[in-house]
Amino acid sequence: MEKNSDDPREDFRESIVDMIMANRIEEPKDLHSLLNYYVSMNSEEYHGIILEIFHDVCTRLFLSCTCQY
Repeated sequence: MEKNSDDPREDFRESIVDMIMANRIEEPKDLHSLLNYYVSMNSEEYHGIILEIFHDVCTRLFLSCTCQY
């Protein structure tokens, strides 16, 4: 589904966090599948943003002592 956005970075961030939390995704293979889903469902122009945001979200959720979201 295509969506126009004024702030795609924030939209991707919110969507990725929502998906991880709602589906209780913790396993690396499941995170990898989710990343592949986002990349496959979005045009190439957003792939770099998706990778950056996904890395940031996973770092904050899984590598920090306190939840940032």
